[in-house]
Amino acid sequence: MIIKMLSKKRFNDFVNGKYIDKKCALVFTYDNGKFVACDDTTDQMWVEEFDHLEDCIGWLKGEFEL
Repeated sequence: MIIKMLSKKRFNDFVNGKYIDKKCALVFTYDNGKFVACDDTTDQMWVEEFDHLEDCIGWLKGEFEL
């Protein structure tokens, strides 16, 4: 699955259902010193915040759960 970095506005639109990219359900952005990730691959949308890019990408890849 493709992981895509979005601008803060595009990320907020994605989370609020205003921006839909059928090819990508794993997205993240950088906001106020944090990486914010969204996993929309299931019936529920999961949003998590990370201090480090490596943790953000790892979570999106399913390498660990919170």
